[in-house]
Amino acid sequence: MNYEDGAQLYRCTFDGPKRLASLATGLCRRTPDGDFALRLYHHTNRAAAANIRRTNELWSSQWNLAGTRNLLNVAYGYFTPLTNINNEQDLRRIAMSSDEFINFQTTSSSTREKVLSLKVYRGSTTDRVATIGFDLQCAVVAPNHLYFHPNVGTNPAYYEVVGPEIVRVGVRPSAKLLISGSNIEIEKADLKRFEYVILGDTGTLDGLAAPYNEEETKEVAILEKLNARNDFFQFWWTNQNTDQVTGRSFEHREIDSK
Repeated sequence: MNYEDGAQLYRCTFDGPKRLASLATGLCRRTPDGDFALRLYHHTNRAAAANIRRTNELWSSQWNLAGTRNLLNVAYGYFTPLTNINNEQDLRRIAMSSDEFINFQTTSSSTREKVLSLKVYRGSTTDRVATIGFDLQCAVVAPNHLYFHPNVGTNPAYYEVVGPEIVRVGVRPSAKLLISGSNIEIEKADLKRFEYVILGDTGTLDGLAAPYNEEETKEVAILEKLNARNDFFQFWWTNQNTDQVTGRSFEHREIDSK
């Protein structure tokens, strides 16, 4: 399936260990237009949940992914496939922590890896006791940032999706997400998309922090817009081992310097 932002959706078969499906999080359903609606949740306090239900509006947030600084040229609606936030581990899966820090470790050939204590939004399970479920179409989901893990010894290099249980919708600052039944609806003019994601090098402390801070402009992966005439595999084979970055410009996320 092709999307307006140049993304494509494929039906895939996974080869992995037994009971792999039991490790998956989240549900989806097919929509009449051929897209898929993700079953997602917004966890908040009871007063905020009551206000959301009363107004049928969900306010966007200008927090960066770490929840420590404000973005200036975009805001996000935040969701997760996690049905409950019960403990500290759940908080960390959505980039929060009761003690305000999450630890990450580098991937390198060093005999002793470095540890990053990343400052994130200070959250509590007691502030996430009210849960509202929504259906959100894949077409409006913002792509996640990535980590690049370099090869170490005989272990191959690989990419990792950052915050796979954090689902965001990018909109213009101060825009509101409208609720119709269980569906989230966004005015087309309010959608805000970028042509890149941050690609953090896990061999360095700065690379580990980059996707969460969202101010990185050098360690990036540019998104190639595909369509029905040029799919992922065709583009890959036609342009393999060529520079697809030099000379390309794009709008960056702007971070409040305060």
